[in-house]
Amino acid sequence: YEYARERLRREHNEQHYRSLFVHNPDAVFTLDLEGRFVQLNRAGCQIIQYEEHEVVGQNYEMVVPEDEQADTRKHFEAARAGQPQQYEITIHNRQGDKIFLDITNMPIYVNGEITGVHGQARNRTLERRNEDWLKILERGIEASSNGITIADATASGFPLVYVNPAFQRITGYSRDDVLGQNCWQLRGPDTNEKALDTIREALADFREVHTSILNYRKDGKAFWNDLYIAPVRNHRDQVTHFIGVQNDITNRVHEEEALAFQASHDSLTGLPNRVYLEAHLGGICQSQIEQ
Repeated sequence: YEYARERLRREHNEQHYRSLFVHNPDAVFTLDLEGRFVQLNRAGCQIIQYEEHEVVGQNYEMVVPEDEQADTRKHFEAARAGQPQQYEITIHNRQGDKIFLDITNMPIYVNGEITGVHGQARNRTLERRNEDWLKILERGIEASSNGITIADATASGFPLVYVNPAFQRITGYSRDDVLGQNCWQLRGPDTNEKALDTIREALADFREVHTSILNYRKDGKAFWNDLYIAPVRNHRDQVTHFIGVQNDITNRVHEEEALAFQASHDSLTGLPNRVYLEAHLGGICQSQIEQ
């Protein structure tokens, strides 16, 4: 009876270990003391695109680039000496594709002696690509000539969580001045309330808005801001942030005002000309008709 119970216990433990090995979503492998593959689970085979029988008996360096082998060997030897290891490595699969892995190596003890090295590898290739892409996006936003802000759409008042260097240059406000605050501090005595209402309504409805508005820098100087704000949604289609793009169009507005003045005033006297008078009278007549 005791023998049967002990056998059942061993079988249970073996099945438990086998399930952890076979069904683990990460690559799991066993190396002998020479660094040769003894076992490799299905996830590991999928990563390197070899079948288990093709790698068993082969040294792990078969998938390790030459420039990574010395560092990898150092970690393997440390694990073989009884010191668990964690490190990052870049390998190549059968097709030559670069794969980024987080590796854990642990010594295997049997009756107090180290008989091999157990390994687990987590594929970080997609994460690394996303990280690299995010870094490119961040550098692009940082280098943009437009002022860019990101606000928390889930917090009261929609506080800013990011501003780029162009925003600081355009407005004169530093990151420390505005992070945790919102852009309403750019308002001034001549800021159009109708434009502000348009922005408020769009934010309340979580929709995009595009308008031109007179804003004020930190030193009190006014500038015309071509402002675009758009909601940012997560994978559940919930608005989590607002991204704002600001462009200083002060020079363009002044040029348009100058052209309009030249078209409606005499160039020598500066007095209103026929175009101005006709437009002015037309406006008065239209107002009277509407009344």
